[in-house]
Amino acid sequence: MRKTPVIMSAVLPGAGQFMQGRKLAGTIFLTLILITFCTMTACFAGIIGAFYRLGFDLNSEPGNIRPMFVGMAVSFVAAMIVFAVSIADTVRADRTPPPVP
Repeated sequence: MRKTPVIMSAVLPGAGQFMQGRKLAGTIFLTLILITFCTMTACFAGIIGAFYRLGFDLNSEPGNIRPMFVGMAVSFVAAMIVFAVSIADTVRADRTPPPVP
């Protein structure tokens, strides 16, 4: 088993698949991790925005930030699942013998 694609998948999901020449799988994993990262960042920005609105305008209410916390937690769990599946997929593809020409 070559370790370089597995290590690359651990660094960035999809990179190991690209190294193996599996561009569709690499694109899918890279897209999924970018979606989870952007969702997590948007939820985090909403929480920080509510915090600063509360600090600058003492008459305002922070609003209900619970959905933002839940969204951030769900995005984090989804990102960890994408990481794990990407590594497992890279290992599985590396152990599969190449087709006979």
